[in-house]
Amino acid sequence: MEWIVTRSEARLVILDTCGKSRGPRKANGNVYDEDVLTMETIQRLAQDRRVCVLFLHHTNKKVD
Repeated sequence: MEWIVTRSEARLVILDTCGKSRGPRKANGNVYDEDVLTMETIQRLAQDRRVCVLFLHHTNKKVD
């Protein structure tokens, strides 16, 4: 997220994908709690910088 600090004119940040935006999972961690913590951090950044953050989610890319 260092990019946003140098781009004061930015109004939209697209994160592809959410999984790449958070740190590694803890061995016995709670997935929901870890996701909430990540989202709170990104929400704070968005509010402080007055930007919209869009997360992309990809469904299974497997071709039948």
